[in-house]
Amino acid sequence: MRRGRHSLPTRAIGAEDGFALASVMFLGAVMILLSAIIVMRGMGQSDLDVNDAEWEQALHVAEGGMDDFLAELVLVSDPDAVDTGHTASQLSDKDAIIGAAEALAVSDPSSVRSTPDGEVVVLKPSDDSIIYAVGFTPDLGTAGRKARVIEIDYDYSAKRTPNFGAKHALLSGGTIELDSASSGIYDPSGKKNASVHANGKLSKHKNFTLEGCAVSLDDLSTVGENCPDPSTIIFEQIPDVDPLVVHDLATYDLCEGGIVKAASAGTAPCAGSYVGAVSGVSAKMVQGVWEWTLSKTPPSGVYYVDGGNIDIKTAAKDGMRDITVIAATVNDDPKCLNSASTGNIYVSSGALVTSHSSASGLTLVAQGDVKFRGGATVEGLIMAHEQINFQGGTGTGGAVIAEDYCDHPKSPVTGVSSVSGGAGITYGGSISTPFEGYSDELELAIFGRDEV
Repeated sequence: MRRGRHSLPTRAIGAEDGFALASVMFLGAVMILLSAIIVMRGMGQSDLDVNDAEWEQALHVAEGGMDDFLAELVLVSDPDAVDTGHTASQLSDKDAIIGAAEALAVSDPSSVRSTPDGEVVVLKPSDDSIIYAVGFTPDLGTAGRKARVIEIDYDYSAKRTPNFGAKHALLSGGTIELDSASSGIYDPSGKKNASVHANGKLSKHKNFTLEGCAVSLDDLSTVGENCPDPSTIIFEQIPDVDPLVVHDLATYDLCEGGIVKAASAGTAPCAGSYVGAVSGVSAKMVQGVWEWTLSKTPPSGVYYVDGGNIDIKTAAKDGMRDITVIAATVNDDPKCLNSASTGNIYVSSGALVTSHSSASGLTLVAQGDVKFRGGATVEGLIMAHEQINFQGGTGTGGAVIAEDYCDHPKSPVTGVSSVSGGAGITYGGSISTPFEGYSDELELAIFGRDEV
């Protein structure tokens, strides 16, 4: 039989065709397996996403619980009143903290704070200034719940105020000596409230006149009248006596090179225009330091010494001088590290000085010492970053503050602030200063916030 021209050839199914069929079936099985793996991975990723979300939520819950607790703590002057009965040793690590939070939740259900994202328990040991907030998601009772811990360190400190009030006749951050029988601190009101406070030690001559009470924090001691219980004596906050803070008050800048320049608010010291010679104002270089002098009848105003020392040598015959004097150290030296002692104010015998009318009662401000040579009268507030010495018939009506931050080894007043040799301070009542200070109120201060 003859085949037609277009007939297809035929043959029997052999081994090659069986192999092809098996390959197709294998590939199909692989595709099914891959599809199953993808589905399983998708479901696993979904679980991971949920876990990640709950982990993040636990942190937010802890943060929110901490913020709420701090808001409550601000209203409490005694932080021990809100402790949770734990000690710091019971909360030594994360597991211990979480365990303590769980136990507190059982013993005191009111300790659990609920939020839309979970629950939080706050712990505060009674013997340490630490607070822990433990956030749980979705909640404490769910198996496998997530827990994260936030920790803060805190303390209470005196609340800062824009204007420090000088409420003592004499206040020092260090030691005070009330020496000699002819000296005294007086209260013209007759109420004997001319108080003296030393954060350090205090000594008083037995015949020193004191119309009020003098206290020493270092010794927890009192002497005089109207004194508090020694056990209630506290550390008195003293503002940082930084002349730059009050430069805006200045009328004249006394600058390097013996040059006088015009000062104005909002400008740096010695950035103004050259003034030229000013009556009663002179300067000379002494051992590398510019020493300024105010004598006879210098113009009324506020004098700012930008690195150097100044001596007020006006005399009684020149009359009361309406001046305020501010002296800054060379290169701003608050830690007394310069090779030379600068920022000092001397007041010579016979000088009569009252605060300039623009200075709100501020008369002398020194980043170094204030030293009276004797027989002068100064009215108003006197402040020094280091120490102050009154001696020899000096009288001052106002308040006196010696920060006693440091003591330059070459400074004119060494180690202590003192009243001696017939000097007297007449207390005129509390005076507001332009320096940032502290009130008797306490405020919450946070020193660190971290995850445990």
